[in-house]
Amino acid sequence: MPKRFNAQLIKQSVIGHQFGQYSITYPKTLNSQKQQQKLIEALSQAIVSLAQGSQYYLLANKTQNSQQHAIASLWLSQYLRSSQHFAPLSSRAQLALQYQTQMRVFRAKVALHFYLFTGDIDNAEWLSHNAKLSAAFANSFGQPWPQATDVIYSYQAIANQGISDYLPLWQQALTELITQQGNDRLSNPAIFDLLVINEAYLPINDQLEQLIGLPVDPHSLIRRFKHAGTMQE
Repeated sequence: MPKRFNAQLIKQSVIGHQFGQYSITYPKTLNSQKQQQKLIEALSQAIVSLAQGSQYYLLANKTQNSQQHAIASLWLSQYLRSSQHFAPLSSRAQLALQYQTQMRVFRAKVALHFYLFTGDIDNAEWLSHNAKLSAAFANSFGQPWPQATDVIYSYQAIANQGISDYLPLWQQALTELITQQGNDRLSNPAIFDLLVINEAYLPINDQLEQLIGLPVDPHSLIRRFKHAGTMQE
């Protein structure tokens, strides 16, 4: 039996043409809550991958990389976890989770600041840039980092992912907002139909309008994230 988790889409569902196929391998015995949650995440990815499709192969395959796919998978994973009787996280585990979240936030800010900077690293503008990153680090961890720009030289995601490093954070915050406010408007089965099945192929803004109501432009969503109190700072 495999000792690690591995999940991958083998064949995409194409309505009226082919059934989808998804492979998940995992250890025979799940010895920890973390492993159980990993399995839930893998199952959520598989369900969303197989539920979403199109009558055209290229369009069906394209949905696998969309923001809608990511948000649907995150929502389903959260919903399935909430239906299980997991033990509360210890204070140490909660602290580690908070640290991981804030480090992702800080690194996303580093990537954004790096691509916005157009000056010379030897001038005063660079010192101002360093001060902004130091303040961002303090916002996440409570202490300033005088040479915060040093992290740029060891952060590979700047080159590999660029500004898109923000996307997982955005999708997670949006999923939390849907989880908090979606049930005020729709039942969980209705949310599943809208987010996961999406038979009408609604764009993400139309989905959000039904789930959480207007406004759903980026600036308004950021304000709503803050009001809802997501984990990110």
